[in-house]
Amino acid sequence: MLNRLITEELDTQLITDQELIMYCAVNDPSALPLLRDLSITAQQWIETYCSNFITQRSIRWVMARGEQEKTDIFFRSFLSTRSYVASGFNTIAGQWVNFPTSAISVESVQIGIWGQPTIQLVEGQDYAVDLLTDPARLTLTYNLAVQDYFINFDSMVVDYTGGMAASGFEPKTVKLAIKMLTKKLYDSRGEDIELLTPGVEALLTNHRYYGFGGSR
Repeated sequence: MLNRLITEELDTQLITDQELIMYCAVNDPSALPLLRDLSITAQQWIETYCSNFITQRSIRWVMARGEQEKTDIFFRSFLSTRSYVASGFNTIAGQWVNFPTSAISVESVQIGIWGQPTIQLVEGQDYAVDLLTDPARLTLTYNLAVQDYFINFDSMVVDYTGGMAASGFEPKTVKLAIKMLTKKLYDSRGEDIELLTPGVEALLTNHRYYGFGGSR
């Protein structure tokens, strides 16, 4: 099973120029462009380390399998313990798939079939989403109209909005970690350094995300 996240890279600088100059103790105005680039690099490193985006944004999550990857494990993860009721909606008794980042809303879910057009699923009929848990999760229902497709589909595409916080409300501890990393990168220009220090790790511990892939 392959997982991929597709999203627009946000080059928005979360730390102001003045904050960078003061924290890094740099008096040379010509160094500001470099500080900006380093702060964005620090942001991207933190997102990779935390397995989550700092600023909320639109995300496309693509899950795919090969033609020969219809394994028992896959079947049990996505399809097992389904029950159909008269209303056409699942009782949500089956397996859940954890979102790869934090999520606040789901815009669409599609499934793909080998050699056939993509099928747009309907929330409350074909799938259910639980955004109250952490990690957020999704389960496919077993509506009789599409059950054959669920058995044979090769990919699922989920468009959702996720990330740590809305723009302008990013965690202060994450911003401090960005400053610390930016200063370290600037002071150690050209050197091979270890970015993950105990101080940075302590600031980011509560923001690490462990929900990528799998079912629960």
